Formats: sequence, C-alpha cells, structure tokens
Amino acid sequence: MNLLKKVLILLVATLFISGCTMQTNYEMEIKNDKSMDFSVIVAFDDELIDSMLSSSNTTDTGEQNSSATREYTDEERWAFIDSVMSDSSQLEDVGYNIERYDKDGFKGIRATKNIADIDDVTGENPNFDLADYETVGNAVMFAKNGDNYKANLILAAPEQTQEYTTFYSSGIISEFVVTLPSKPVSHNATSVSDDGKTLTWDLTGTGSQSVEFEFAFNNNLWLYIVLGIIVIVVIVMVVLLLLKRKNSKNKGVKTVAPVTSGQLNKGAINMAATAQKTSGPITPASGVNSDESTLNINPAEPQMGPVSQPKTVANQPLSDSVAPSSQNLFTDSSDDAAEILDLNKDSKA
Repeated sequence: MNLLKKVLILLVATLFISGCTMQTNYEMEIKNDKSMDFSVIVAFDDELIDSMLSSSNTTDTGEQNSSATREYTDEERWAFIDSVMSDSSQLEDVGYNIERYDKDGFKGIRATKNIADIDDVTGENPNFDLADYETVGNAVMFAKNGDNYKANLILAAPEQTQEYTTFYSSGIISEFVVTLPSKPVSHNATSVSDDGKTLTWDLTGTGSQSVEFEFAFNNNLWLYIVLGIIVIVVIVMVVLLLLKRKNSKNKGVKTVAPVTSGQLNKGAINMAATAQKTSGPITPASGVNSDESTLNINPAEPQMGPVSQPKTVANQPLSDSVAPSSQNLFTDSSDDAAEILDLNKDSKA
C-alpha cells in the first residue's frame, strides 16, 4: 500500500468536516537538457490537522477529551504529520527526496524524484497512472513522434471501495502541473500560464481523467551558444585592435632623455674639438700669460678661477700687434703737435 492510499483510509472519517481541506497534487518540470523532476505533494490545512488530532484523542467510550476544542500548535501539527507520513521512507527507497511542504496554509510533504533523461521513460503506448507514482522512472510516460514528445497520463479512480469513492467525491483539491521547456504543440490542460509553458489540470472529482500534452525541446539553445561565442570573439578582436593602435602611436613619439651636467661638458668639449679642427688651435691673446690664465670652454659653467693680469713693462709694447700706450700717443714736443695740426688741415682740404 503506497503512502497516498494509506492517508486516504485515515482521512475518510474526517473529510466531511466543514471547511477541512487536503491537497494531493502532482508536479512535473521538464528541462531543456531532457532531465525531469516529478513531485508528489500531500498536504493538509490546519483545521483538518486539528480535527485528526482530536479524533486520535478520542477515548474508548467514544467521548472526546478536553483537547478536542483547543487549537494545536504548529509543533504539535508537524509531529502529527511526521507520524502519519512515517511510511515516506519507502519513497526514499525508490529514489525520492522527501522535504516538508508549508505553503498557503497547508502542511505536509513533497516527494521529488529526478529523471536524468526522459528518453529513459519514453516508449510505445504510454498510459501511466499518476496514483502509481512509486513506479516513476520505470514506467513508460512518453511516446516520441519525430522530435516531439507526447504524454498520456491518467488519474484513474481507485479500487471500487466505499472509502476511496467517498474520498474522491468529497471535493478534495487535486491538480497536475507541468512546466515545459517550450510552448506545447497541443494539450488538454484546464489552464495555461502567461508564457504558455506551464499547464495545469484540475483533477478534483471522480472517475478517470487524462492528462495529454505534446511538446518539443527548444533547439534555439545551440543558436544562443553560437551567438555567445561570436560576441566573445568580436570583443577580443576589438580589444586587440585597440592595443595594436595604441602601441603604434607610442612608437611614433620620440622621447628625449634628460641632459645631465656631465653630458653638457661632453658636448662643449666636442664643440671645442670641432672648432679646433676648422680654425686651428685656440691660443691665448697676445700679452696674456697662458700659464696664469684659465680658459673655460663650457659656457654653462661659471669661471673656475681668476685670470691674472699680464705683466707689462712701462712705455714698452707687448708685441708688434699691440697698440702703443697713452704715454706714446701724446708728447710734449711742439714740433710733433704742429705736424699733427698740419695733417688735419690737409685732410679737411
């Protein structure tokens, strides 16, 4: 006996309590990599849990104890759910992952099983009963038509016993929700999401109900991958082009190294050497004692030492090229003065 059937038997006596609600939902999410998650949700609202707790405290005489009217805590409710769902370990044995479900005022469990590739559950004549969820992974759920996958699932009425018939005729919430990787080719869902990829079937009621849908995987995935590679290549090329252009600009600019004082001295020496080749050696001026003078050929540097005055002898020229001193220009001789005046007159005439 699977978990859902066991829960149905336990709830028969409390289902007619006004306002009590239970969920038995099925969810299927099919991803573009062909993997699939199949989930079963069994959950109760707080009022139903409190009613079941009160029923479990009924005395042997048929009278309820004082706890029947009080409101139970969430801790007490979860403890009761864990006891009722104790057989959920059987689902773990067949590959389900069990976790608590607490949503929209309902508490229970969600059991999820992953199918790595739906081709493993694809064959001929699929006719899978959702109530046999323990066989998910081994039963045929899809048929393939070219590139399309078609599902034909049913929720058959349970064994014709009074308990099961009462349960399914009591208006218990039951839904099947499938999320597809692309919009379906066809379906018979009760409602569809805005993006067209999530389909919902309302399975509440009695009798057999079928779940049919057909879809194909989104082949645009490879297109997105190729486009992404192209974008990356373009970005790399642009970056390389910018780097190349920047390097070419840097090569065209000549940088001038800073000039040091040593380089200035070296340049001045080179200039002096060039001048010496063209005009001969540099000699000190006539009458200058070269031993006592200092020649600085670097204009950038100050004079390193004083230049001594040349030694001369009074009333005696230093050389033939040196003009006579003032003592030689003027004399006391009247004859010389007259001669000079005559020369000036002749030049004026």
